[in-house]
Amino acid sequence: ALNPMYGILLWGNTNSSFQAVQIQGNSIRFTDDKASTNSVKAIGALHTTGALISHNIIHSGFDYQWVNATNINLFQNFDFTGEQEKFRQEFQQLEQHRNR
Repeated sequence: ALNPMYGILLWGNTNSSFQAVQIQGNSIRFTDDKASTNSVKAIGALHTTGALISHNIIHSGFDYQWVNATNINLFQNFDFTGEQEKFRQEFQQLEQHRNR
Protein backbone atom coordinates (compact mmCIF):
# COMPACT_ATOMS: atom_id res chain seq x y z
CA ALA A 1 0.00 0.00 0.00
CA LEU A 2 1.12 3.53 -0.74
CA ASN A 3 1.78 5.89 2.12
CA PRO A 4 -0.23 9.07 1.71
CA MET A 5 1.38 12.37 0.81
CA TYR A 6 0.22 15.51 2.59
CA GLY A 7 -0.04 19.16 1.64
CA ILE A 8 0.01 20.07 5.34
CA LEU A 9 0.56 17.55 8.14
CA LEU A 10 0.22 18.04 11.89
CA TRP A 11 1.92 14.93 13.24
CA GLY A 12 1.59 14.65 16.99
CA ASN A 13 1.63 11.59 19.21
CA THR A 14 0.33 10.62 22.63
CA ASN A 15 3.25 12.43 24.32
CA SER A 16 3.22 15.55 22.16
CA SER A 17 0.14 16.96 20.47
CA PHE A 18 -0.78 20.06 18.49
CA GLN A 19 -3.16 22.54 20.10
CA ALA A 20 -4.89 25.71 18.88
CA VAL A 21 -3.61 25.53 15.29
CA GLN A 22 -4.65 27.83 12.44
CA ILE A 23 -4.27 26.80 8.79
CA GLN A 24 -5.47 29.70 6.68
CA GLY A 25 -4.96 31.15 3.23
CA ASN A 26 -3.10 28.29 1.54
CA SER A 27 -3.25 26.86 -1.97
CA ILE A 28 -2.76 23.10 -1.87
CA ARG A 29 -2.22 21.41 -5.23
CA PHE A 30 0.33 19.67 -7.40
CA THR A 31 2.40 22.31 -9.12
CA ASP A 32 1.97 20.69 -12.55
CA ASP A 33 -1.64 19.52 -11.99
CA LYS A 34 -0.71 16.27 -13.77
CA ALA A 35 0.23 14.07 -10.84
CA SER A 36 -2.15 11.41 -9.55
CA THR A 37 -4.28 12.34 -6.54
CA ASN A 38 -4.26 8.75 -5.24
CA SER A 39 -3.15 8.65 -1.60
CA VAL A 40 -2.93 12.43 -1.34
CA LYS A 41 -4.32 14.24 1.67
CA ALA A 42 -4.69 18.01 1.63
CA ILE A 43 -4.41 18.19 5.41
CA GLY A 44 -3.65 15.53 7.99
CA ALA A 45 -4.15 16.10 11.70
CA LEU A 46 -2.95 13.44 14.13
CA HIS A 47 -3.25 14.00 17.88
CA THR A 48 -4.51 17.54 17.38
CA THR A 49 -6.87 19.49 19.63
CA GLY A 50 -8.40 22.69 18.34
CA ALA A 51 -7.71 23.65 14.74
CA LEU A 52 -9.16 26.36 12.54
CA ILE A 53 -8.85 25.46 8.85
CA SER A 54 -10.27 28.22 6.68
CA HIS A 55 -9.91 30.28 3.51
CA ASN A 56 -7.82 27.66 1.73
CA ILE A 57 -7.99 26.63 -1.92
CA ILE A 58 -7.48 22.88 -2.24
CA HIS A 59 -7.28 20.50 -5.19
CA SER A 60 -10.69 18.78 -5.40
CA GLY A 61 -9.13 15.30 -5.61
CA PHE A 62 -7.41 15.56 -2.24
CA ASP A 63 -8.93 14.18 0.96
CA TYR A 64 -8.37 14.91 4.64
CA GLN A 65 -7.16 12.59 7.37
CA TRP A 66 -8.12 12.96 11.03
CA VAL A 67 -6.68 10.67 13.71
CA ASN A 68 -7.33 11.43 17.38
CA ALA A 69 -8.24 14.96 16.32
CA THR A 70 -10.92 16.95 18.14
CA ASN A 71 -12.44 20.41 17.82
CA ILE A 72 -11.44 20.74 14.15
CA ASN A 73 -13.29 23.62 12.48
CA LEU A 74 -13.41 23.93 8.69
CA PHE A 75 -15.05 26.78 6.83
CA GLN A 76 -14.66 28.90 3.70
CA ASN A 77 -12.43 26.31 1.97
CA PHE A 78 -12.84 25.94 -1.79
CA ASP A 79 -11.46 23.96 -4.69
CA PHE A 80 -9.86 25.66 -7.67
CA THR A 81 -13.21 25.97 -9.47
CA GLY A 82 -14.77 27.84 -6.55
CA GLU A 83 -16.81 24.89 -5.30
CA GLN A 84 -17.27 24.49 -1.57
CA GLU A 85 -19.52 21.40 -1.48
CA LYS A 86 -16.76 18.80 -1.02
CA PHE A 87 -15.51 20.62 2.05
CA ARG A 88 -19.00 20.80 3.55
CA GLN A 89 -19.25 17.05 3.06
CA GLU A 90 -15.83 16.54 4.68
CA PHE A 91 -16.96 18.62 7.66
CA GLN A 92 -20.19 16.61 7.99
CA GLN A 93 -18.17 13.38 7.98
CA LEU A 94 -15.89 14.84 10.63
CA GLU A 95 -18.90 15.77 12.77
CA GLN A 96 -20.37 12.27 12.39
CA HIS A 97 -17.03 10.74 13.42
CA ARG A 98 -16.82 13.06 16.42
CA ASN A 99 -20.35 12.16 17.59
CA ARG A 100 -19.78 8.40 17.65
